[in-house]
Formats: sequence, structure tokens, C-alpha cells
Amino acid sequence: MRKGKDKIIDGVCSGISEYLGFDDPIWIRIIFVFGGFGAFYLLMMFIMEEPKYENNK
Repeated sequence: MRKGKDKIIDGVCSGISEYLGFDDPIWIRIIFVFGGFGAFYLLMMFIMEEPKYENNK
């Protein structure tokens, strides 16, 4: 699982939504905010790999 390219803070929710196949990471973000998964989010910031996307330039 990698951090996503649609970053707001560190790309954790975006990476999880890409992994699960969601088009929009907003639902994952809502779960983290209202579910109280702040400590899990901080842990995932350090565990998840950076995205490996190729530049189109």
C-alpha cells in the first residue's frame, strides 16, 4: 500500500482509497475524522511508502 497522489495532509487516506478501489478518498477521510483514527493515521504516515508515479513531462 502506497500513499496516494491526491494528498491533503500526507496522502494516507488517498492511498487507502486507491488500494480499496474507491474513486474519491473523501469517504476514507470522513471515517478517519469521525471514527477517531488519529493515532492510526500518524502510524500510517511513517509506514506507507511514497507514491511511484511517472511524470508526463
